[in-house]
Amino acid sequence: MKPLAFTGSGDLTSQAFSARVNPITTPGKTWTDVPQMIIGPICALGAVTATLSVSVTGARAGYRVLIDSGAPLFPGPSFVQGLDAGATQTGTSYTFEINASTFEGSDSHTFSVQWRSTGGPTTLDYGSVVVQYGDPGTCV
Repeated sequence: MKPLAFTGSGDLTSQAFSARVNPITTPGKTWTDVPQMIIGPICALGAVTATLSVSVTGARAGYRVLIDSGAPLFPGPSFVQGLDAGATQTGTSYTFEINASTFEGSDSHTFSVQWRSTGGPTTLDYGSVVVQYGDPGTCV
């Protein structure tokens, strides 16, 4: 049974970002990392938010953010309906959250944006991800 709610708190004292301005297309239905949209390693402990902004064309696309190439941030994937090629782009912004903790003896974490198509080619025209986090001061 899945928990009904999650909570977390902490001071967001630092931020890091990455942006891509060159279009990239995927026809695949398998989750894959979006090149140039990986943050880290950063020293994060406690509340972490990742705000993803994208502009897409083509088939419907799903986006998610993973911590340390493993767990997806909450609330889970966001799906964006792209428009047909040549039409106006569809843009959206979505915020993901997680409570980062010490993993395998380290507070150093990497956050990666992944995407997939739900059927047919999808083009990410441009996008950015901003990760805000509490920096414990030293990475254990």
